[in-house]
Amino acid sequence: MHRRTFLLESAGLTASLLPATRFASAQSWSPKVIQFVRDRQEREYLQLADALHLGSAKSAYEKIANRRVSPDLQQEYGSAALPTPYEDPYMYPVMTKTFDLLSRENEALGAPPLPHPFLATLPAGDVEASSAEEETTKTPVVFFEQGLFSFFYDMAKLMAWAAPPLTEGQLTDDTALTQVPRSYTMPLRASEYFAASLFTYATSGSPVATLLPIPEPSQNLGLSIRLLNHMVRFAMGHELAHIRERDRNKPQTWEVEYKADALSASLVTTLADINHGSWAVGYWGCELALVALNLLYRAIAFTSFGGKKLTWVSPTHPDPLKRRENLRGIWLNPRSPETGVAAAREMSGMMEALFQRLWEIGLAEMAIGYQRGERASPRWRKAARSFQVAA
Repeated sequence: MHRRTFLLESAGLTASLLPATRFASAQSWSPKVIQFVRDRQEREYLQLADALHLGSAKSAYEKIANRRVSPDLQQEYGSAALPTPYEDPYMYPVMTKTFDLLSRENEALGAPPLPHPFLATLPAGDVEASSAEEETTKTPVVFFEQGLFSFFYDMAKLMAWAAPPLTEGQLTDDTALTQVPRSYTMPLRASEYFAASLFTYATSGSPVATLLPIPEPSQNLGLSIRLLNHMVRFAMGHELAHIRERDRNKPQTWEVEYKADALSASLVTTLADINHGSWAVGYWGCELALVALNLLYRAIAFTSFGGKKLTWVSPTHPDPLKRRENLRGIWLNPRSPETGVAAAREMSGMMEALFQRLWEIGLAEMAIGYQRGERASPRWRKAARSFQVAA
């Protein structure tokens, strides 16, 4: 079996783990909901087509979503029935299967059922996910930025390349994680992969445009598998929290985002502890998702404005690093396991040091590209508006 397929399967994203009836039911929606989603997708692809001078929404879709993939992924996901002609053919089943497994594990806890939204992808240029509601049926819809999971996949591999090799025993035992040596020499390849992947994503608008895809970290495959799983679940849980808390009926504030992060992280870490033996690795995935978003925002900002000093100005969303700091409040929750928190602190400190070094290395390459005239993709027009040149 090809390792990429193994990675997705092991992360809980494979059809063989799900009853066919569940996956089919996820596609049984009112025609009004499907039309609502299709219209939104077509509008966004048309705007992207205008920005990229492609002429039509379909041309933009073909460029961004309908890309070539490896034969094993084509076999695994290529035959899934898509609800609209503008849906990402590979991310749609990943989203649906992630939701189904998350729901099943949540139900096994005896917790109230998770909300069941319509799931869709969108080239909105927002970097993150968002939710909406079809007015007639009142059906919640969650739109994930097209390519978000692919970006998470790359970041999980990069983290696994940069981190010291961790055994299965360490990944399933928080006590063992607290004893991981702090001194570690990061492989040179990690910095090469990081710089190329982040810069290409910022300037092309798609991680699949990378000429040299990041190889899977054979020395740390188990870590990459788990981090990807928890990152995707954190993003999914965040949007489900918005729906459960009826946040669409509230003013969009930073506090609303902080709360959704906290609720999602609580669910992810609880399930990670019960099902995988490590609360800390579950938390690690949640924090890595925010670190990944921060790195992408920083790359978009640099390739948009150069080295100018910038200020974060979004009134609705805090910057990802503020979200990360707020998320660490879970460490102070008396219900969080003491050993898990200790291990999470160790992993977070290591991750922060490694990615800071990777950013410093990658920044030099981005500066060279910026001097050559390479700029952020028009796709990131909305994300770039989260910044303002400081006075």
